Amino acid sequence: MKFLRVLTGYWLLRFLVAAMRVVPVNSALAFGRFLGNAAYALSPKSRNQVLAHIRVALGRHIPAQAQERLARDFFRSFGMNMLEIARLPLVARQGFADYVEISGREHVDAAIKKGHGVIFLSIHSGNWELSNLVGSMCGHPYNMVANDMARLDRIGEMIKSLRQSGGAKVIHPGIGGREIIRCLKRNEIVTLVADQGGRDGILLPFLGREASLSTGAVRLALKYEAQIILVNIHRVEGSRHKLEVVPFTLTSSGDEEKDITENMTRMAIRFEEWVLQHPCEYLWIYKTWKHSRFRSLLVLDDGRTGHLRQSQAVASAAEKLMRARGYVPERETVTVKYRSDSHARFLALLGACRLIPVLNPSWLFFFFSRETVLALLSFKPDYVIACGSKTAPLNCWLAGFNRAQSFHVLRPGAMPLKAFSFLTMPRHDARGKSSTSGLFVSRGALNLVDADYMAFNQRGLVRRFPHLDSSYRPKIGFLLGGDVKGCELSVHQVQLIIHQIKDVLDRYHMNLLLTTSRRTSRAVELLLLKEFDHDPRCRLMVLASRADVPEAIGGILALSDLVLVSADSISMVSEAVSSGKKVVAFPVDGPSLKPVDSKHVRFVEDLAQEGYVALASTTQVAAVIEDVLKNKIPTRALRDSSGLSLALEKHIR
Repeated sequence: MKFLRVLTGYWLLRFLVAAMRVVPVNSALAFGRFLGNAAYALSPKSRNQVLAHIRVALGRHIPAQAQERLARDFFRSFGMNMLEIARLPLVARQGFADYVEISGREHVDAAIKKGHGVIFLSIHSGNWELSNLVGSMCGHPYNMVANDMARLDRIGEMIKSLRQSGGAKVIHPGIGGREIIRCLKRNEIVTLVADQGGRDGILLPFLGREASLSTGAVRLALKYEAQIILVNIHRVEGSRHKLEVVPFTLTSSGDEEKDITENMTRMAIRFEEWVLQHPCEYLWIYKTWKHSRFRSLLVLDDGRTGHLRQSQAVASAAEKLMRARGYVPERETVTVKYRSDSHARFLALLGACRLIPVLNPSWLFFFFSRETVLALLSFKPDYVIACGSKTAPLNCWLAGFNRAQSFHVLRPGAMPLKAFSFLTMPRHDARGKSSTSGLFVSRGALNLVDADYMAFNQRGLVRRFPHLDSSYRPKIGFLLGGDVKGCELSVHQVQLIIHQIKDVLDRYHMNLLLTTSRRTSRAVELLLLKEFDHDPRCRLMVLASRADVPEAIGGILALSDLVLVSADSISMVSEAVSSGKKVVAFPVDGPSLKPVDSKHVRFVEDLAQEGYVALASTTQVAAVIEDVLKNKIPTRALRDSSGLSLALEKHIR
């Protein structure tokens, strides 16, 4: 089968080469543009790769529509370049002067006169195959270094013969190192490229991000005193090209590695200038930034704080693994705003029908606000992280569009689980799915709480409320949620709990640190103000609807000796039990002060059975707090973060 594909490709290539030598040059170029347009439209994988690389280099400088135009122009330019390669033998016979104008030809002659050989150094921009033939135009023997295409059999041989048609000798890298040195000693020209450093290159900033650049030319020039000449070619009009030849003066201090870094940095700046002058002619399909140490994470924020915290927990775990492996993580957070709820539902329907991957970037403007789209398309992530069903379709599409990995938290709505690289869900959501590949099942909701997080938030809370630093009494942290679907946190229930808290504060000479959630009703907030606003035992009361104190929960967890939390918030309970403090939880009751059967209650009951939390009914809160303080009911810390890190290891690369 492979033999037939190669044979078919070979004869198609032979036919194309023969045809391009017969038709007029303008017709050949028109056909090249047609092939470029077809490749842009029919090869989404290549198109997305090109767009991804354009966003790496220019995403923060040009808008989304300009990125698409640039990608389309690149494919057209690439198509013309490929057909010009087919015409190389014809160009050689007719004379290169009819196709390429040289600027700085005198620098080549001057370099040859020095007698130590010349290195033409370029990048993959413009029709580099024509630039490789400049030696023939200047009347000097030249040698081009090109990858060995023996694996392509006959096709490789044909491409090699096209390259040799202008008089070039082809040297393969690796096996041709000694031959390159011999060419320089014979005072010949050797052509090399700088943007193919691979694993052995030097990592330097290039077009907005660290890239691996080849140091071979500089090493050879420093050792054998060869002259480096920077070469750049770009299309002027139609079949006419301009070749710029610029001599490069090497810095040589005797410290080889320092000299290589300094010289390569200066070269990279010059090459950047040339690319930005003619951006559509750079080879955007090449993985220039593949070996960069930087890894980019995009966190999608759906506007729900609990969801954002879980996404941030995954991002933090991934970043720790990256740093351990020598990478430098970069994180960007984009707030996702749909144009309306109906747009969100329509996109969810497309996700359920598995139509998301085929959508074009322009569809984003239909579903999302302009600010959201511009932010999403200005950043090329390696990992996309989101939480909840609302952002699941976007997570899936962005990962495919950017050739990135998709990490998702909680159920992704109706989308198939296998659409994501990595999924994590709490146990109560993952029932029946624990055997799914790429799924990490946590006991609680993922969160950022650990010793460092609590210490950081404690410092922030004390800076905001300095009186907390002088409070030495033991403290109860009270994390109060609010109404949830099918259940209301009533004033009557909160009143009963407040009376019990006050009793415990008096008997054990403790202070209270209190914060609410945005779901806490106004009536409950008024009750809290009435009971605690002038109570000296309440050292802190943060009402979420009245004040934005991001460090409230983390700081309270750090300062408290025992934490009392309402079970209506799985995220809040998970943060409390992850703190390592003693934790008492109470369910939100119905009208008769009996817990309403819900996933929240079942979640806390499971944690209580495993010893992570002490569960108290509304009327028994004080008694359970006392038992926990006396260690009659022991509780232990929940450590989902270690399991998450282990699960993420194979996905970080």
